[in-house]
Amino acid sequence: MNTDGTWLGHGGYGGQFMLANPDTGTVVVYFSVLENASAYDPDFSAPLVKMMGEVAARC
Repeated sequence: MNTDGTWLGHGGYGGQFMLANPDTGTVVVYFSVLENASAYDPDFSAPLVKMMGEVAARC
């Protein structure tokens, strides 16, 4: 579970991420497959989660 103090998020194996903003009632879900040994790439995931938070804040 992750949060920035507003939204709540949870990542899945291979790049999936779900983010919910309780203030707006918006949920954003991203499905993907990262084909590397760790199934995680912070250079990919960090900007994605930031964008998902921005989308959930506006809706």
